[in-house]
Amino acid sequence: MTSNGYLESLAAFGMRLGLERISALLAELDDPQERLDAIHVVGTNGKSSTVRFAAAALTASGLRTGAYLSPHVIGWDERVQIDGRPVGPAALAVALDRVQEAARAVEASLGEGPTQFEALTGAAFLVLAEAGVEACVVEAGLGGRHDATRVVNARVVGLTNVGLDHQRVLGATRELILAEKVAVLEPGAALCVGVVDDALYASAAALAEQAGASCERIEAGAGDGLPLALRLAELWLAPRPLARDAAKAALAGAVPPGRLELIPGSPAILLDGAHNAEGMQALVRELDGVLGIRRPRVAVVALQEDKRAIPMLASLFSHLDAVVATTSGHAGHSRPLPPEDLAAAARAAGFSSIVVQPDPEAALSEARAAAGPTGAVVVTGSLYLLERLRATALEAR
Repeated sequence: MTSNGYLESLAAFGMRLGLERISALLAELDDPQERLDAIHVVGTNGKSSTVRFAAAALTASGLRTGAYLSPHVIGWDERVQIDGRPVGPAALAVALDRVQEAARAVEASLGEGPTQFEALTGAAFLVLAEAGVEACVVEAGLGGRHDATRVVNARVVGLTNVGLDHQRVLGATRELILAEKVAVLEPGAALCVGVVDDALYASAAALAEQAGASCERIEAGAGDGLPLALRLAELWLAPRPLARDAAKAALAGAVPPGRLELIPGSPAILLDGAHNAEGMQALVRELDGVLGIRRPRVAVVALQEDKRAIPMLASLFSHLDAVVATTSGHAGHSRPLPPEDLAAAARAAGFSSIVVQPDPEAALSEARAAAGPTGAVVVTGSLYLLERLRATALEAR
């Protein structure tokens, strides 16, 4: 089975949190995570940007730096990077071949094999360890306490923010979600906290103290997380200094695809992976500045069923003129929200111009026609939707 085929075959089994399978899998691979000296980034939004920025800062300081990200927008190998570049499909395929073999042993001993995310995590740690990276920046998948990435040796942890997302799994309140995320802390680690209110920061500091870790706060604002990322790199390097000027210069090339990614054309197409309420609000803050006077603005939206569809769409209402409701077609850990239900949520959020088009490519085509040469299309709501449509959007220029 090809590496892509193997990964797709695991998607059918969905998400299963826990550390037993990933620990067994990595043991079969001779525990590559033990050779990684890591920064671990947890939080609700902004993790991928923070990981990329921190890794770029460390690379600019002369280190061979690895990064593990999720999900991807372009291809599977985008998730595993060395010095800011994907390792390539061939290198990932070699690692996944070894993971498949190890997974058979895990299934024989535990009665179940690894999940898709666990297989990817094992492959990523294997690639990065064998490449001899000096520093590694790792993005948590879901939460932290039971997430597969928790097994990495992280002496620096970054918490980007805490929002109400994945509440069925992580807890109903921000305080419970915070506890799940900072549970990755080990004694002696340094926690750096980004955008949280005073009460949550006090909780984070208390939890860090209980874990035997230090805690500090970075006033990063509601933007791109650059101050947090630079501080994470500084903490990892200490007592060596960060080459701060070189690090800042390197950050321009570290912006992730699918984050306010504007594709010029007639109409222009804006890709943004705002997949929860906080992410949608961040998109809204930037929309007018990015799109300027372009009108009409038509959104192509897909959501997973566990998202708060009405408030997410309501935040877009005054900035967009129409919605094309579609689906990413990706089950992931929760089912896609049917386009008809998404359309009903858009109507409840105030939109009157709504089209239901289950096929994402056809949805993009309809949105481009509705926007016309002077308008703009905004593709958002799901990173899986961006993965599906980005190549098509680029070809449409």
